[in-house]
Amino acid sequence: MVVGGPELVLPSGGVELGGGTPVGSAGGVELGGTWAPEPPPGVDCETAGEIVLATEYERTIFATWDQWFFIDLAAGAYHITATNVDPEGSVEMFAWIGTCPSGLLALPLVHAGGSDCWGFSLASAATVWLQFHIDAGGADYVFEVETGAC
Repeated sequence: MVVGGPELVLPSGGVELGGGTPVGSAGGVELGGTWAPEPPPGVDCETAGEIVLATEYERTIFATWDQWFFIDLAAGAYHITATNVDPEGSVEMFAWIGTCPSGLLALPLVHAGGSDCWGFSLASAATVWLQFHIDAGGADYVFEVETGAC
């Protein structure tokens, strides 16, 4: 049974109240908590998965793949943290603004030296498109979009 929050399938029964992710594998009750959406990545901007601010996402990418996500943001300063986890290859990240697919413009990212943080600013509300790419091998990577500078 689910009361409030998104519909979730609870392992082995149980009750979930007020959104969240079930904590037990043998039923039970979960109160409160948060629910981290896990959108599937798209292969281009037209099929991109929507992400939300201040939520960490972990993905796996394989050779010659592109994975795309988008987020709608207000004017202001933001940063993206992106980290390779046990990589066989190196994941590249690109950011775009504009209209998909033919009106995309590169969004300049300012790398905070020695860190996994890239900052950017928006003069007005915009959809930001994130493209992750790998040429060879495979890698797990983690990323998040947050407000403020690196």
